Amino acid sequence: MTSRLRVIVSGLIAQYPMGGVAWDYVQYAAGLLALDRNRVEREPALRGSLLENFVVTELIKQASWSAVRPKLFHYRTQAGVEVDVVAEAPDGTLAGIEIKSSSSVDSSDFRALRSLREDLGTRFHKGVVLYTGADTVSFGPDLRAVPISALWA
Repeated sequence: MTSRLRVIVSGLIAQYPMGGVAWDYVQYAAGLLALDRNRVEREPALRGSLLENFVVTELIKQASWSAVRPKLFHYRTQAGVEVDVVAEAPDGTLAGIEIKSSSSVDSSDFRALRSLREDLGTRFHKGVVLYTGADTVSFGPDLRAVPISALWA
């Protein structure tokens, strides 16, 4: 008779104050979904979802010890415009953060951030697209594409 050992790992799940859920330990989510590396590499939408969850949990961790202590939210309008993360500083200014699994970005990747800037007016501070590329690139005075690796720089 053979016995099987099953290990169940409970990762942390964080809930944004205004809804939305992000898994900590993305590898556990991938394991629960029985995903292998080939499938993740083959399916861009799946890769993007896993990367987004990973980056959001990193932002949640870093917000907890940052000097600013921002509150993190998810933004979606009735028209379907969505920004992955909106960070609100204690003074009420906000920064929008989009997460892209692409190694390059263009102006269209800032569409939702421009919409957020228009909706927020003077409360909008910055818009950032975090992406898998290597360079920080300006897309205007308050919009930047920044490598995800900058989170640990």
